[in-house]
Amino acid sequence: MKKEYDYIVYIGRFQPVHDGHLTTLNLALEKASKVIVVIGSANAAPTPKNPWTANERKDMIIQSVGRDRLEDIIFMFVEDRRYKEFKWIEYIQSGVTSIAGKSKIALIGHEKDSTSYYLKANFPMWDFVETGPYIKEKGASGKVVSSTKIRELMFTGHLGYTKSNIPLPVYDILENYVQTVEFSDLRDEYDFIITEEKIYEPLPHGITFMTVDSVVVQSGHVLLVQRDTLPGKGLWALPGVHLQSNETLHQASIRALVKETNLDVPSKVLSTPKAIKEFDHPDRSLRARLTKDFARTVTMAYYYELDSSRPLPIKGLKGGEGIKKAWWFTFAEARKMRSKLFEDHADILDYFIG
Repeated sequence: MKKEYDYIVYIGRFQPVHDGHLTTLNLALEKASKVIVVIGSANAAPTPKNPWTANERKDMIIQSVGRDRLEDIIFMFVEDRRYKEFKWIEYIQSGVTSIAGKSKIALIGHEKDSTSYYLKANFPMWDFVETGPYIKEKGASGKVVSSTKIRELMFTGHLGYTKSNIPLPVYDILENYVQTVEFSDLRDEYDFIITEEKIYEPLPHGITFMTVDSVVVQSGHVLLVQRDTLPGKGLWALPGVHLQSNETLHQASIRALVKETNLDVPSKVLSTPKAIKEFDHPDRSLRARLTKDFARTVTMAYYYELDSSRPLPIKGLKGGEGIKKAWWFTFAEARKMRSKLFEDHADILDYFIG
């Protein structure tokens, strides 16, 4: 029987895979000879919003669909590019084209909210198959199955309630996962954010945090710090602080370097940043959309280039309050650290030194 399409592209994060994903995937397999599953947020640092690696999510799909159908599924991984979205779009377009050529292609999905605008807007060359929301028939609630809700139940100790909404192999994976140290660390981070949420929830319009980050480079190296507190404990980050009421953004940038790295550089060198850029993606921080929109964080990044004719200022470099250590990494090393970098700091580095 001839299929309607040669290829259907299915883009998602699958954090984790649930019955709605499988319903969409099965529909795509009915309509197309091959399905290209694009797994997003690849190489991202683990967070309560993105607990599983791209390979782990691929394995969830493989174990759920059955071996007999795997030959009709092709997997692609794509990294987030919050401030260079054209790169994200180009990567998917070129990747799909390299696989499908000039075949008849469609994109499948559901335009559930504003974050799904890419489905039609950025891939107009492909047909679009609208699935509508997947609503679980079982039970009285009739609520849409959501990965967000599944993660919330998992982190609050109610994983059992998700069993009717996710494939059995995925449920087994999650049952094993909640016994791990990795889960325990992310649960601490989840609890930290939820505690903040309860503090600011009474505010009618939520709250916006203003932070400042410093991007310092010299001789092909960039200065990073390893966080020793929640959120993001253990991850590497740009030196940064929350803006105080008695300082300018530039002053906060310099304070971040002194406080978190003990960097020994004359103040006049830091008086003239080479570039300044705000980074305000709504999802750049876990405070946005972990369970509800109660807060967001906007940061202003200051970019400094130190004198490359001088040795790297390593003497006295050390982690300050809330920082385990500070160190210089080559640009090549930093580009390979996406899975170890805090929040959107990989994207900020990509903007300045990409």
